[in-house]
Amino acid sequence: MRDPRKFRLLTGLCLVLLLALSACSAGYTASNRLGPPVGRPDGLSVALTSEPANLDFTTTAGAAIPQTVMYNVYEGLVKIDQQGQIQPLLAKSSTISQDRTAYTFALQPGVKFSNGAAFTAANVKFSIERVKSPAWLSSLKKKMDVVTSVEVIDDLHVTVQLAKPSNAWLYDMGTLIGAMFDPASVDKLASKAIGTGPFVISQWNHRASIEMDARPDYWGSSAKVKHVSLRYFSDAVATTNALKSGDVDLVYNMQAPDMVQSSQQRQQVPGYPGQLHQQSHFVDE
Repeated sequence: MRDPRKFRLLTGLCLVLLLALSACSAGYTASNRLGPPVGRPDGLSVALTSEPANLDFTTTAGAAIPQTVMYNVYEGLVKIDQQGQIQPLLAKSSTISQDRTAYTFALQPGVKFSNGAAFTAANVKFSIERVKSPAWLSSLKKKMDVVTSVEVIDDLHVTVQLAKPSNAWLYDMGTLIGAMFDPASVDKLASKAIGTGPFVISQWNHRASIEMDARPDYWGSSAKVKHVSLRYFSDAVATTNALKSGDVDLVYNMQAPDMVQSSQQRQQVPGYPGQLHQQSHFVDE
């Protein structure tokens, strides 16, 4: 059984995560589940119902991949907060030209990818241009059509030129199309995710779980949760039963109100209904 003290400590984080992750199609049965990170007070076990087909959201549709990797492994120049507002991330600041067609970004210094490569303006140019290339198959790439050029000023400054003013482009840069990549790692996107984010995928147990560890060298605020186990179940009933039995700390796809009520009455498990988004964030800011 889970330590109730730990569960109480996670309550604030639960609210953020429950509002941040959307439910998807059915995954696999719970009969061969791996155990949660037992004995780890800094660990979190999460129940889901849809395992990613692979880790490459640039060529594969669906919400399961970004739920796992966006903001946890991959980051963008900006991020969208829980209120839907644009906030700085890999870009510490930005300026826009008078005609609203040129954005100049000042990047965070000292940022590195999880493979040790430095994140610079050259990565911004590469990542944006790659969205516009045939390598990106996702229909989301259309959101980058407004970009005409990307100019590297120096390692920490880059200017993106638009064909016309856009009220949506900067917001879209906080979504999947704004993810920053290391050129040396894009040939293995389906199986190995290399990003600037606070977590790395340490193990993928297919049909069972994805394990993520916090990066000790992360450039931003250290993750309060040091290990996350994303565990895949057949349906909402299976995830609810796992929560009731103490096999997992959180369930993100508990959509049926009667299930939420049942869990609250029997186990005093808090539930937080709300509008759900595609990404889950495991950094308690």
